[in-house]
Amino acid sequence: MLKGVKVRKVYEDEIEEPVRQKKVRIMDDQLHKQRIKEKGLQFDDLEDDDQKSDHQKTKQEKNKENQKKGEMLFQQRQQQKAISECEFCLSNEKLSQYYILSQSNNVMLVLPKQRFYNAYTHLLIVPMEHVQCIRDVEDETYEEIRNFQKCLVGAFDKANLECIFYENAFKFKYVPHAIIECVAIPYKISKEANLNLYFKQGMDELDGFWATHKKIIEIQKNKGGIRKQIPKGFAYFYVDFSLKLGYAHVIENENNFSSNFAREILASILSVEKSNVLSPKPRTEQEAKQENDAFQLIWKSYDWTRMLKQ
Repeated sequence: MLKGVKVRKVYEDEIEEPVRQKKVRIMDDQLHKQRIKEKGLQFDDLEDDDQKSDHQKTKQEKNKENQKKGEMLFQQRQQQKAISECEFCLSNEKLSQYYILSQSNNVMLVLPKQRFYNAYTHLLIVPMEHVQCIRDVEDETYEEIRNFQKCLVGAFDKANLECIFYENAFKFKYVPHAIIECVAIPYKISKEANLNLYFKQGMDELDGFWATHKKIIEIQKNKGGIRKQIPKGFAYFYVDFSLKLGYAHVIENENNFSSNFAREILASILSVEKSNVLSPKPRTEQEAKQENDAFQLIWKSYDWTRMLKQ
């Protein structure tokens, strides 16, 4: 009895299924024709709406992927071009030996090719690797940078000069080479002008009222310094006064920040013509050689790189 029921049920299903499928196909055809009629399109040219949507999504994804690849390729080319033309990358042989005052494993102490501050000493601390800001350098490189700073502070302090260190870290899309500039100015001038307050006021006026970040960050060694207190990827300006006090400012609008910000402040305090800062005179190789020789007389007692050669 059970066997009979089972056979009969299977038989009915086998008959009903083709009928059901045929009805579904007829309904699909009618619906498809109705869509053609409503949209006024030819039957052979019409695609299903879902298929169109999937096709559009695929096309958009491909366009985004191609755009990403294009941007990456552009960035790679920009980086290669910037490095190949960089005056501080030694592989390009654009920096004469007369401009190099001292050199460690990863860092150079260099004379600028332009004269911004007349007779006042102006030096550059430059990592050999083409990195875009000091915050991003390796630990060993950062330690060597600090060694140069400490020795410069010691050397100039003996001559009653204060070291002002500053860095402009912005316009990363142009792949700049990171530089810390050092200007040695008389302590007397620095104190009379209240130089740190002068910088602080200038930084407080940057980016306007609606700035989202704290305008002035006091850089402290026990908090990791510039590499820990400024997040990666952020443009910034940093100034330090003989490693005793440092301030940083996150640059939110790069169009409103001038690379001459620190130079104009120092030029004003040192009574240097503004034109010297905006259109500096070139320093010839002969001048660089003479200044290099004179600097070595001061530097030889503080040159920490001698230990590397022993």
